[in-house]
Amino acid sequence: MNIYRSLIFIPSSSTKMLDKMETFNPDVFLLDLEDSVPKHLKDDARNNINNKIDALSSQALLGSKEIFVRINELGSSFAEKDLESVFRSEVCGFMVPKFEEISKLRELENNLKKKEERAGISRGKIKLILMVESPKGLLEIAGLANHSEEEFFKRIFAIALGFEDFARSLNAVGNISGDMCDFVKKSMLVYAKASGFLAIDTVYKDFKDTGGLKADTEKSAAMGFDGRLAIHPCQIEIINSCFMPNKTDIKKMELILGNRERIEKEGAINIDGVMYDPPHLKWAINIRQYLDRAENK
Repeated sequence: MNIYRSLIFIPSSSTKMLDKMETFNPDVFLLDLEDSVPKHLKDDARNNINNKIDALSSQALLGSKEIFVRINELGSSFAEKDLESVFRSEVCGFMVPKFEEISKLRELENNLKKKEERAGISRGKIKLILMVESPKGLLEIAGLANHSEEEFFKRIFAIALGFEDFARSLNAVGNISGDMCDFVKKSMLVYAKASGFLAIDTVYKDFKDTGGLKADTEKSAAMGFDGRLAIHPCQIEIINSCFMPNKTDIKKMELILGNRERIEKEGAINIDGVMYDPPHLKWAINIRQYLDRAENK
């Protein structure tokens, strides 16, 4: 599995931003057809996405970067046109904004299956990121684990938080306390992990405040988030660094892996007064694999 530390929104109506994609280094590009694109530019944005992917593919520039498209809200007059226009093998999947109804995921699943078959794409290849942007959406993902046998469930791999809209759904002003923000984040994270999904934190609005972004993203990583949404290229490197193991973790990993055979043979072992056992070895292996995937980005 890939890693998903930084996921940057690119307004697809802006050819200027699309043209700069090759100079950015996120783990995921989120080509946006929703909030950042005015209604009268939706068609242009869809065409821009296809033109950009054609250009990247012809020059073999996609590499290990994954492309997702944020479509418009399911059930809207724009969503089906989004799917129809940009459904192609180079697109890894779609971000579903303002998720609130599991029933709409069943409808989407039927739609995606037909499109995969028609396009000659292997069934289930197209993945989904659900975006929680309201209390109703938060409650709905709390029950997602009960649908693990349904086909749509297997497409979902991440839940992302859109706290700007969430805050405005709580009161008209949208000025919500830090405690409430933390409650929403922790709740979403637990619900996502209970279903086996990655948890992606909301954007940090003030992209010029790099110190604030670093501190807030370190807090996100400590909570257990796997990555963060970005709105500006200057945020990518900071976000990526915050979701990497620190020097202490790496040193501990190397120590444990250096004693792998002993742990596998003896179980718990003593190294300088500290006990290490198979769960520690599993942790170290996971860290090593994570670092390897990061190096291949």
